[in-house]
Amino acid sequence: MPAPPPWEDSLPVACIRSGACSIQTFPALHNCVDYYQDMLISLGQTPVWDPIYRCVNRAQDCEAVRQCYGPVEPCDSSYQASCQEGQALFCDLIDHLVYRHDCASAGLSCQLDAVYAHAADCVSAGAAASTLTAAADCTLGICQQTNESCTGDDVNRCDGSDLEGCLEGHWVRFSCSALGLGPCQQETAGWARCSEPAS
Repeated sequence: MPAPPPWEDSLPVACIRSGACSIQTFPALHNCVDYYQDMLISLGQTPVWDPIYRCVNRAQDCEAVRQCYGPVEPCDSSYQASCQEGQALFCDLIDHLVYRHDCASAGLSCQLDAVYAHAADCVSAGAAASTLTAAADCTLGICQQTNESCTGDDVNRCDGSDLEGCLEGHWVRFSCSALGLGPCQQETAGWARCSEPAS
């Protein structure tokens, strides 16, 4: 078995790699990091998400990244969420894909949403500890801290083939190629992401 990549526990890298594969895309890197820190920790859902993000960081291609999230099938608001053997199957209406979360293996319970039939979630009695690194660890050779400041309104941007994201008030430049991804590309909506690696 190959050794895990040095960025296995990096939350920003998992956000970038997922977005490159058109899964859980965020226009700004800090949106993904903030969602983890502000929502998932308080909801006690990090035991579900941490293995997914580590799987994403170990994945060799986008097909493997998609498998980290479950079936990843197209869906819409007519989708009927379900709890199956401790797993939550639900439709995310942001990217219109079905996801499967293994609640039981994380010590959580699956619960259907009382209002939205397409929604289900893993629930716990309280907040969970964060086990992923939310800061950009540039000692790993995958990024470079810049001295240029940014704000929460700034979206991802390209610097040549590299991706720049705003984290903790400063632009951080990530090497898409060092992460095994294609070069940075500008989206029509105005924000950028690393592209899917060539197969």
